[in-house]
Amino acid sequence: MPLPNLDSLKNIAVGKDNTNKQQVVHILKGITDHEVPPKPKHIRGIILATFNGKSSSFFYETALKLAIYTNPVVCWKFLYVIHKLFRDGHRECVSDGLRHATRVSQLQSAWSNHATKCGYPIVDFCQLITRKISLHRKYGVLPGSLELTPSELKSCLSAQVDHLFQFSVDLMDMLEETLRFKDVVLLSLEGIQAASFTPSGQCKLLPLIQCIQDAAALYELSVQVIFKLHELLGNGTMSGHRERFRDLHISVKKFFENVSHMQYFRSFVQIPSISQNPPNFCVQSELSEHTTLRVTMNESPSLPPPMPLSSLLSSTAVLVDERNIPHSGDEDSCELAIVPKVMSQMCPTKLSTEKQTLIKLGSENTDLNEKTVMMSKEMKMVRNSYFVKQEQQTLMGK
Repeated sequence: MPLPNLDSLKNIAVGKDNTNKQQVVHILKGITDHEVPPKPKHIRGIILATFNGKSSSFFYETALKLAIYTNPVVCWKFLYVIHKLFRDGHRECVSDGLRHATRVSQLQSAWSNHATKCGYPIVDFCQLITRKISLHRKYGVLPGSLELTPSELKSCLSAQVDHLFQFSVDLMDMLEETLRFKDVVLLSLEGIQAASFTPSGQCKLLPLIQCIQDAAALYELSVQVIFKLHELLGNGTMSGHRERFRDLHISVKKFFENVSHMQYFRSFVQIPSISQNPPNFCVQSELSEHTTLRVTMNESPSLPPPMPLSSLLSSTAVLVDERNIPHSGDEDSCELAIVPKVMSQMCPTKLSTEKQTLIKLGSENTDLNEKTVMMSKEMKMVRNSYFVKQEQQTLMGK
């Protein structure tokens, strides 16, 4: 189902100033039905608009008119932007998200019957957003980023012990849900390393950047609360919390180690390393020695630079910087270079010059059949088997 263009939504912008009209453009170009990650400039435009208007109401007013109930890619990007607004938008975005919680629940119900057909784990994404909304509704002190200032943390830790105990349980529940969603997304991709070099794979992986940030914030806040509970309740009472957090520590450590080996994620965030063992909550002095787990976003993504043609034969796949190649004419087009070195090694026949050239995916305005690059079945099988084998060797090495 094609998305409405700016003309079809002009009634929204009638009587509005140029800022709102520009926001409509950012929303329409950021939440498209093409399996490519949205351009950062459009996401930034949506976020900045929430600070200008001190609300995200206009975003929901516009985005809810899109094909979020019928197009899986549109719905996936819509949920991604909601998650992004929670973390990076104006503080009122959290309240706006709470008011639109029923919309997310409706999306989850609508897509539950098509979960295995759409190719995107939309139901799981809705479940993650719903759990996040519930956490913020229950604990108004939590900002969308889940990162408390020292004064906010001090106030939070001074709560009654039973409330603090339940708070720790809810934090670990949210962390488990975040890690579960991460697993579902990665399992939906045949080859993780290979998928990170394709537009459709990057479209699926993009929400995991927020999951990395949320996991670090939830981990850090859980550490602070559990240390406080050990001080108040004693080590014996908190043995169950220690066991549960140990399992979470192992999962978060494995998650961060895996994504730290993927250039796609490193181009967006600086992923911290985690100690081999979880904190020793039985010794209060270890809290002062605990290293804060914090994820830092890169100011501008540093994707792998394009390689000269003479070096392409030593690579498998590389994202091409659009500044250094002929442009297709559409600023939202995505260029992907597929280097067929693997096939040349495994196939006895010499690859033609055409197969060694860059494969360019067409612009948004091009028909799907025109922008889909057809490779031979033999090349696809060899290429996919190579990436899967490489990924298995990498995981076994870890």
